[in-house]
Amino acid sequence: MPDPRIELIQLLTPRLERLSVDSIWARRASGLRRSLVKALEAEAGNRPLDPAHLDSLIERTFDILAKSAREIPDPARQLWSKSKEVKLARNYTSAKPTDHQRLPEHSKDEAWIRAFLHRIEIAHIGHAADGQPFVTPTNFWYDEDRQRIIFHANIAGRLRANLESNPQVCLEISEMGRFLPANTALEFGVQYRSVMVFGRVEILKDPDEQRRVLYALISKYFPRMAPGREYRPITDKELARTTVYALQIESWSGKENWKEKADESPDWPPLPEGF
Repeated sequence: MPDPRIELIQLLTPRLERLSVDSIWARRASGLRRSLVKALEAEAGNRPLDPAHLDSLIERTFDILAKSAREIPDPARQLWSKSKEVKLARNYTSAKPTDHQRLPEHSKDEAWIRAFLHRIEIAHIGHAADGQPFVTPTNFWYDEDRQRIIFHANIAGRLRANLESNPQVCLEISEMGRFLPANTALEFGVQYRSVMVFGRVEILKDPDEQRRVLYALISKYFPRMAPGREYRPITDKELARTTVYALQIESWSGKENWKEKADESPDWPPLPEGF
């Protein structure tokens, strides 16, 4: 059964085009019309659409048409009422952690994710024990050959205790840009890039492997330094005081929203250029 929202958007889009070019509402409607067209293109290409986003576009369209004193036909109102009856809740019960991204147009491919993991310096690891969640910031090294992430900590502490009892974790890395002003509270935003990684952690036991990955970790942050040259190699005593972890990657997702300007609502005066 076709989504009544799409039928309604098909009906409303040409009505925005027919607004008088001299009207302030026509100028504000231009960006809104582009969003409607993008939604129709996504539907035609069988790309997933967020129902809440479609609802927002339709509400804004009705609002601007009403304010421009244009008549909206009864069939449109009937379609809108019908669309409100559609269930919007999404069932995550059996979904994978990376399923159902709310804005799939911001998703990035695996090559982008790998490059981002190599470039970013700080990660946040989500772990839990006895129902209590924790987030631990850490430096890390992405071992692309073995599809895992290496990090380390003291031999004892909360992190090790939690991971020994529950090795299933998530890891987040991100990069923020400018904060973006808007003419409505809903549309304020920020430029961002991020990756979420899901998997299981194991504690590395072999001393040779521990040294190899720890040297790789140091080299990520100090690429011009080498053990036995600028710094003393890792000793057995130092290694005995360190826990080296390997997060085996089971799934991941990346997204980027780095637009230069926040979306604006047509029902409020636009911000001045350069604001």
